[in-house]
Amino acid sequence: MTWKKATSKGTFYPVLPVSALTGAGLTELLDGIVAACPTPGERPLPAVTTLDGKPGPKISADPNGPLVAEVVRTSIDPYVGRVSLVRVFSGTLRPDRPIHVAGHGMADRGHEDHDADERVAHLQSPLGSTLREVPYCVAGDVCALTKVASAETGDTVSDAENPLLMEPWRMPEPLLPVAVVAKTRSDEDTLAKNLAKLVAGDPTLRLERNAETHQLVLWCMGEAHADVVLDRLKSGGADLDTEPVKVQFRETFAGPAKARGRHVKTVRRARPIRHL
Repeated sequence: MTWKKATSKGTFYPVLPVSALTGAGLTELLDGIVAACPTPGERPLPAVTTLDGKPGPKISADPNGPLVAEVVRTSIDPYVGRVSLVRVFSGTLRPDRPIHVAGHGMADRGHEDHDADERVAHLQSPLGSTLREVPYCVAGDVCALTKVASAETGDTVSDAENPLLMEPWRMPEPLLPVAVVAKTRSDEDTLAKNLAKLVAGDPTLRLERNAETHQLVLWCMGEAHADVVLDRLKSGGADLDTEPVKVQFRETFAGPAKARGRHVKTVRRARPIRHL
């Protein structure tokens, strides 16, 4: 079995070390991607449905097919604003055309179901930290959309006249809760804005406002994930503290109650002592 066939079947996972400082191994990595990774046309594409859950058309990596793309990353640029990294699975994405942004099936992680029509003002291709404007983006390409306010990581981008929906990502359940609280009342608005940005860009993060303990709890994947999330919140200008997560006891008495019962006690007679 060749390297490319084994990689496309998921039976072989190549690992190539690269030095970001010297560039050693970079040429081998690029050659390995070309030699081992299948093209978009050689891999089966995920199924799509309509917004009401009915089966949609079968898509392929065809630039002339229906537009189906997915937001794979969301970041906030201090000058540009929200930047959505989009992978196009089918069709061609062009600027100055209306698109439909849909996100369903991730309400348990703080991503409420939403549908919105947007217009792409600028279509850009990322090159490191630089964004280069491009006239279009075809199936198999990755491009960046700017100032699409409703787009979140995992959302589906499709034609506004024929909106479609891809199956949401399957993410592991976050198990580490971290309760955060703003130090001052003026920090509450900044903390809320930063949390909204983090949840929009990280589908593994779950935000919960516990109505019983009145705590704002971030469910993270682990300690390293929690450290990254807290650093991003603080770097956004929010002065915050963490506190122990409270556990609500549902077995405690909620109020007074009255009841009537009967206690029956049986009296046994003492046996006489026999003398030998």
